[in-house]
Amino acid sequence: MYRESPDNEQDSGWRFFSGDEDQTYADDPDNIGLYSVGTIAEIDPSVIPFLNTEPPCAFERDRVDQSFRASEGYDFTPEELG
Repeated sequence: MYRESPDNEQDSGWRFFSGDEDQTYADDPDNIGLYSVGTIAEIDPSVIPFLNTEPPCAFERDRVDQSFRASEGYDFTPEELG
């Protein structure tokens, strides 16, 4: 999951992916849906502690213990995560 600056007042800036999508899949608008952050939090409450993190930020789930950690290799430094 990552957060960028919102596109408009209704946009939280959050983007959620499973991590298995390739670029071709992600580029197809038929594969993308708009959901409220509340809906995502109901589906996966483990995202809740991260939702107030200011953009830009990105987190990924550890495949072993399923915890979230700051993602590496993005255009921000860990200090910007707040």
